[in-house]
Amino acid sequence: MKIYLNGKIVDINKASISPLDRGFLCGEGLFETLRSYNSRTPFLKLHTDRLYASLKFFNIRIAEKHDDFRLVIRRLLALEKLSDAYIRITVSSGLNGAATVLVYVKKLEKLPDSFLAGGIRLSISGTARSSKSFIHAYKTTSCFENIFEREKAAKKGFANALFLDGTRKYVTECASANIFLVKNVVLSTPRLSGFPILPGITRHVVLETAKKLKIKAVEKDITLDEMNKADEVFITGSLHGIVPVRSINSRLYGKPGKTTMALMAEYSKTANNFVR
Repeated sequence: MKIYLNGKIVDINKASISPLDRGFLCGEGLFETLRSYNSRTPFLKLHTDRLYASLKFFNIRIAEKHDDFRLVIRRLLALEKLSDAYIRITVSSGLNGAATVLVYVKKLEKLPDSFLAGGIRLSISGTARSSKSFIHAYKTTSCFENIFEREKAAKKGFANALFLDGTRKYVTECASANIFLVKNVVLSTPRLSGFPILPGITRHVVLETAKKLKIKAVEKDITLDEMNKADEVFITGSLHGIVPVRSINSRLYGKPGKTTMALMAEYSKTANNFVR
């Protein structure tokens, strides 16, 4: 397997990072995960825009530019002979002010067709999102809480875990996805300025897709009661796009509704017809 590490494409077995790298010691780092469609990366610019904004906020500097990442990913896809791939860009604060930049690709593990056709099951996490914290608004490598909650949910047969706020009244996001609901053909998702929610790339694309399809969309505070009364619910993420939700705990929503299906179809068209 070939990877990109600090300016060079090397064999993974010959790659090395300092044990004193602050990404390893302290979790000081940022990352982006995305996927390719037929060897193309339609949303890469959105991901690198978010990455550079986060790097600026945390005062981490790298030499790589937007097009450097595009070329590196294209090269890695060719070397690994992959067309539909999982792609990860990781930047840690490194050592002595020199950041570590890692890019690798691997075969994409696709969701079962049954999840897309029938929806997934979500649990509600017992861990809350604090409105006084900012960290969850950034895609940091310090994501142990999210991983722990998602794995705990998986052990109980759920595909993901939904976080509420500290009052247990408002919906925020899932452990590895943003969340949307549809009520009376109106699309809603938690606003970014409410609680610390990751500004997901697919979240952004879905809101733009809703405009294109003339579906009314609002960003607002969403209560758990509103979520329970929704007609349709789905989550969004860069690896799997739009994934319908069949149930949250014991609340059953059923199979994907018309609005969810329309958004899924248009999102797929946008991703698969990208040309560059």
